[in-house]
Amino acid sequence: MRRGTIFYFRKRLPKASPPPGERASHKSLFCASLQTNVLAEAFARAAQLLDFYETKRKQLLLDTTQTMSDAAVNAVLHHILRTELNRIIRGQNAPSTDIAAVDA
Repeated sequence: MRRGTIFYFRKRLPKASPPPGERASHKSLFCASLQTNVLAEAFARAAQLLDFYETKRKQLLLDTTQTMSDAAVNAVLHHILRTELNRIIRGQNAPSTDIAAVDA
């Protein structure tokens, strides 16, 4: 998704069931800036983040089926997605001095 000149990543997370008497929170949608206005970079970052999300979601849901609420799972997914996106952006913005890496 693009807002102005910057691209954003949006992904609906598994529905979190709110505690009794509370409304559902907006946390069921993850949205973060990809910090680029270049379409190719946005696609690359979004693809990496989506692949990471699918892997972590499956692991998290298998590991925490009985121990965490849906809201807690979504909070963890938000945190790890933001952390991974920051890692992806830092990795793409870091200058490479290794000629083999540049050639690849």
